[in-house]
Amino acid sequence: MPSFNFKDTFKSLKNSKDNKNVNYLINFGLAEFGSALDMLAAAELTHNKKLKKGYFNHAIDEFRHAEMFFDLAKKYSKDLSYN
Repeated sequence: MPSFNFKDTFKSLKNSKDNKNVNYLINFGLAEFGSALDMLAAAELTHNKKLKKGYFNHAIDEFRHAEMFFDLAKKYSKDLSYN
């Protein structure tokens, strides 16, 4: 079980009135996207077919995670009021 609890970190998003949490989501998304690119590079560099497939599948998961964070950032940025 990871020691970092994402649920507690992001449960205040719904009531947030600033873009600090949206920025966190964007940064998490960028980190995941970068990890996906690293995995694609690793897949390209290895000659082991089993390892190549594992790296590629990991890259796909990282891209999904990035998309999840970007979608959440978009959702919560639309909810912010700029009065």
